[in-house]
Amino acid sequence: MSAFAAGLKEDEDGYLWGDLSGDSLQSLCICRRQEERATMIQILLGMRVFAMSELARKAEAPADDPAIAQSAFEICGGAGVT
Repeated sequence: MSAFAAGLKEDEDGYLWGDLSGDSLQSLCICRRQEERATMIQILLGMRVFAMSELARKAEAPADDPAIAQSAFEICGGAGVT
């Protein structure tokens, strides 16, 4: 994401999930073997569940928690967040 935001062109074969504009996870993963692709998709889905769980836990944190301020800053891209 950092390279993309900076407008840099990356080698498409350098990442497991190269082009994120596809229609399905199957089309996004550059793994050549079906078994490897299926495993990587399962890992990605598990990470997604973990990330949503972490986000849900932040709702229980006090408003002055530094983690909340950091998350708000990241989500908003730093635009006017104090």
